[in-house]
Amino acid sequence: MKRIKQIKEIIKKILPIFCLAVLVWVGMGGKIAHAQKASGGGITSFLGFDLDLMSFVNTILSYIVNAALQMLGWLLSLVGILLNVSMNLTTHLKSFIGATPVIYTVWGTIRDLSSMLLIFFILWAAIQMILSLKPPSYGTMIRNMVIMGILINFSFFMTSVLIDASNIVSLQFYNAIAPNQTVDMGPMNSVNEMVAASLENGDGGISGIFMGALKINQWWNNRGLNSTVSNTGGSSTGLSTTAQIILTGFAGIIVLIITILSFLAVVIACIWRIAVLIFLLGFSPVWIASWVIPNLKDFAKQWTDQLKANLIFLPVYLLFMYVAIKIIADSKLNTLTGNVVNGGVVSGGLGDFINLFVGFAIIIVMLNIPIFVAIKVSGLSIKAIDSLQGSIEKFSRWATVGRLQAGAGWAGRNTAGRFGSSVEKWAGNQKFDSRVGKIAGALVGVGNSEIARGIRAATVGKAAQAKYGGSRSWKDQVTINKDIASKDKEIERRKEFGTLLTNLKAGQPPVVGGSTMKDVIGKMSEKEKLSIKPNDLKDPNVIRYLKKGDFEAIKKSDDFSKEDKDAIEAKRKEIFETAIRNDDEGMVKDMLKNYDGKELLGIDQALLTGEAVIKNYTNSQLKEIGDHSNSEQLKTNIADAVIRLHGLSVNGAQVRVPTFGWISDQRSRGIW
Repeated sequence: MKRIKQIKEIIKKILPIFCLAVLVWVGMGGKIAHAQKASGGGITSFLGFDLDLMSFVNTILSYIVNAALQMLGWLLSLVGILLNVSMNLTTHLKSFIGATPVIYTVWGTIRDLSSMLLIFFILWAAIQMILSLKPPSYGTMIRNMVIMGILINFSFFMTSVLIDASNIVSLQFYNAIAPNQTVDMGPMNSVNEMVAASLENGDGGISGIFMGALKINQWWNNRGLNSTVSNTGGSSTGLSTTAQIILTGFAGIIVLIITILSFLAVVIACIWRIAVLIFLLGFSPVWIASWVIPNLKDFAKQWTDQLKANLIFLPVYLLFMYVAIKIIADSKLNTLTGNVVNGGVVSGGLGDFINLFVGFAIIIVMLNIPIFVAIKVSGLSIKAIDSLQGSIEKFSRWATVGRLQAGAGWAGRNTAGRFGSSVEKWAGNQKFDSRVGKIAGALVGVGNSEIARGIRAATVGKAAQAKYGGSRSWKDQVTINKDIASKDKEIERRKEFGTLLTNLKAGQPPVVGGSTMKDVIGKMSEKEKLSIKPNDLKDPNVIRYLKKGDFEAIKKSDDFSKEDKDAIEAKRKEIFETAIRNDDEGMVKDMLKNYDGKELLGIDQALLTGEAVIKNYTNSQLKEIGDHSNSEQLKTNIADAVIRLHGLSVNGAQVRVPTFGWISDQRSRGIW
C-alpha cells in the first residue's frame, strides 16, 4: 500500500510536465526533432514520432528562450516608438509651440501680470522720490526697472532662443545617429500631425539604430540556436547545445532588459523636458522681473537651474549615445559578440562564450554611460529617472559582476570551502594517546587540543567560512541545506497529516506499518501545530495527541480568534469527558497526561473517580487536586477509588494503580 501511494505521488508530479510537453509538441506542428538516427540507439519511438531526449530538451529550451527574446523585443519596439516620438517632439519643440497657440497666450497673461507688478514698484519709487525718501541706490533701481520693463516683452523670444540653441545642437547629433529617421517638422497645423510624422518610421530612430548595431539576433542565429537541428545534426564541438542556449539566451535577455530600462529613462526625460521647458517659457516674464524684485530671487534660481538642466541634458545624452553607437557598430566589438566559425561549423567553445559575455558587459556599460553622464553633467533630477537609474545599476551589477562573483563563489565554496570543512571535521575527531602524538597533531592542527583547534580555525576553518566573492560560504550552504531538508520534511508531514485526517474522518484506519496520527503530530513543531486549521484542531483524532504546551501556545497565539480559542478548549473538555464516560482508556490515557490537577477540577467532578482516570493519575496531578480543591469529599472519593481498584483481579491479572503508594502515604498522615 505504501509503495502504491508513492507511485501515485510520482505520477501526480510527472503528469503535468508530460501534458505540457505534448502541448508544446502539438503547437510546434508534430515532430519535435529530426536528428539523424544513430545505429542501435539514441532514438525511441514514442506515440508515433521519433524522440531524441536531448534534442527534445534543447528544442523546448530554445522555444522558451526564443519566446522570452521575442517578448522583450516587442517591449523594446514599443519603448523604441515612444523614444522616437518623444525625441522628435523635444528636438522640434519650436514647431510644437508654434502648433499650440495657447502657450503664447499663457505667456502673454503672465507678461501682463509681471508688467503690472513692475508698474507698482515704479509707483512706489515715485512716492519715495516725492517724500524725499530715496535710498542711495535709487537711480540704479529706476534704471533697472526700466530695462526690466523692456526685457519682459522679449522674455519669450530670449527663452525660445536658448531652447532652439539646445535643440539645434541636439539635432546635429540625432541626425548623425539616425540620418534616415529624421522627421521634417516644417510648418504644422496640429500636434497630431507632428506625432503622426514621428510614427511614420515605426520603431526607428535611436532604438532602431542601436539595436541594429547591437545585432542581438546574430548572437542567437550565428551559434545555430534557432533550433536544435543545426547542432544535433552537425558536428558541434565544445560546449553542449543546452549550455549554448542558456548562455546566449541569458546574455540576450539581460541586454534587452537593460536596454528597455535605459530607453524608458530617456523617454521620461524627454517628456519631462517638453513639459518643463513649456512651463519655463510661460513663466519667463517672472524670471526677468525677479532681477529687480528681491522676493522673487528663490524663484529665479529654481527657474534657471531647471532651464540649464533641461537644455544641457539632451545634447550631452545624444553626444555620448553617438559615440557609444559608433564604438559598437564600427569597432572590433562585434568580434566578441559574433560567432566563431570553423569550416562552416559553429565551434560553440567556451572561449566563444567568454568573448560573448565580455562583449555584452562592455555593451551594458556603453548603453548606460550616455544617460548617466547626461544626468550627472546637467544636474537633472527626476524621481522616476533616479529610480530607473538605480534599477539599471543594480540589474547591471547583478548581471555582470554579480554573476561572475556568484560563479566564483560557487566554485570556491564547493572546492576549497568543502575541502576545508571536511578536513576540519576529520581533524577535530582525532585523538592521540601518546604525548608525542598529541604534540605532533597539535602542530598540524589535528586533534582536540586547544592549539590544534586554533590552527584549524586559522586555516581550514577560514576556508570553510570564506565566501570567495559569493554571497555565502560552505558552512552557510550546509546550514541552508539543513533548512531546506527541514522544510521538506515539514511539507511532507503536512501532507501526511492531511491524508491521515481525511482517511480517519472517512472511517478508514491507518495503513498497517505506516505512520499514525500520533507519530505525525509527535514530530510536528509548535509552529506546525499552530498552522493547523481551527476546525481540524477540534477533531478528536487530533486533539487527543496535543500536549499541554500546545494548548498554552494556542491561547497565546494571535493566529486564532477568541472564539476559536474558546471553541477548541470547550471541545477538548467535551472529548475528554466523553472518553471517561465511555471508559475509553486509550483516549483517556492520551489526554489525561496533558492535564494538570488544577485543570482537572474544571471538568465534571463526578468523572474524576472514573476507572480509566484512576488507573492513569500521576502523583503530581493528585497533589494539585488536593492543593486547589475545596471539597474534602472529592479527595476522599478519589482516594477510596484508588485503594479499591488497586489489587483488583481483572481477567486474571491484578490491576496496578500508580498512585496507590502516594495515596496510602497521605492516608497514613491523616490527609486524603
